[in-house]
Amino acid sequence: MPDSRQKTEEFLQTLPKDQRAVYVYMRDEYERLAAAGKQTDMEEYDAYVEKKASEKFGITRQDAMNTYALTESQLRIFHNYRASDI
Repeated sequence: MPDSRQKTEEFLQTLPKDQRAVYVYMRDEYERLAAAGKQTDMEEYDAYVEKKASEKFGITRQDAMNTYALTESQLRIFHNYRASDI
């Protein structure tokens, strides 16, 4: 596992369990769609992944989107901090 991916996974372990679960599920769904080579715009991907996450975790699509966006922001801050600390 490349260092960045490993550090990402380590950081995710520090997050609340529910936040981590929603984020990882959505990230994996986005990666699965990309690997399948589906040609569609990101808004369609977002709507699809948000809907799947909302159904799986019993949350609203807005909550799924907010959780994913918050975690992405936290990851950017984490990696920016690491890069400046090296």
